[in-house]
Amino acid sequence: MSIDAYKEVLVLCPPDDPWQYEARNNLGVCLKNRYLHLRNMIDLEGSIKLHDEALSLRQQGHPNRPQALCNLGAVLGMMFEISKDMEYYNQWGLLRILQRKWRGVGIM
Repeated sequence: MSIDAYKEVLVLCPPDDPWQYEARNNLGVCLKNRYLHLRNMIDLEGSIKLHDEALSLRQQGHPNRPQALCNLGAVLGMMFEISKDMEYYNQWGLLRILQRKWRGVGIM
């Protein structure tokens, strides 16, 4: 699907629709990939926002929550590498700690 198609899904789906997670997550991935090609910071910022929103739709214990955490962590790490802003580093570091914890109990 294209970026425009995912944006349309977000507009057409009610806020409580299960596709909201998929659309936000996939649009976030598309924007990250477009950032890698065009180096437009707006795409990376949008990806962070969408992955954060997708994560908020997956509560503790949901089988897709680790995926949402990994995707958010990946774009936060990219943003820190570019900006050197410690806020992104701190958020990314917290997600890395959670990933290691969950791997230890077999969740990831």
